[in-house]
Parts: sequence; structure tokens; C-alpha cells
Amino acid sequence: MGFGGRRLRRVILPQMPWAVTAVIYGVVLWVFALYVMAHRVVGNKPFLGWGQITYVALSSHIVYALIAGWIMEVRGLVDKPSQLWARAIGC
Repeated sequence: MGFGGRRLRRVILPQMPWAVTAVIYGVVLWVFALYVMAHRVVGNKPFLGWGQITYVALSSHIVYALIAGWIMEVRGLVDKPSQLWARAIGC
């Protein structure tokens, strides 16, 4: 899910559950993969022409993000808000 996604969630909507953040992260990752990388960098059609692979990739990116978010939650890798502020001000 990335440290950036969690930090944005805590600043913008701190009450949002981690699973919702993970789904949003998965969709953003999917857009990056299928538009930026596959279309802009490689030269394929945007979102690979909206074929079946597009929706398989979407569901796979969401599942990946949910599993990554769950692991971060279970292992306690999610920063506490006080730790975020301490890091931001250089403590």
C-alpha cells in the first residue's frame, strides 16, 4: 500500500478504514500500470483496449493491495499519527 498512501489517508480522511485505502491504492496502481506504463511507455492501446485482460489486471491489483494492506495492519507496520508528525518535524 505504500507509506505515501497511508500518510495521505491520515491527513485527508483519518477515519477511513485501511481496506478502503487499499482498494483505492489498487485502482491507482492499475491506472499507472495500464495507462502510464503500457500505453505511454510501451505504446500499447490505453488500458490494453478494454479487453478481458484489463479487468483481470484490475481485480489482481486490488487483491494485491488488499493483501499488502492486511499484512501491514497485522504486522503493525502502520505508523501511528504521532510518529508521522515526529518524522515530519525531524524528531
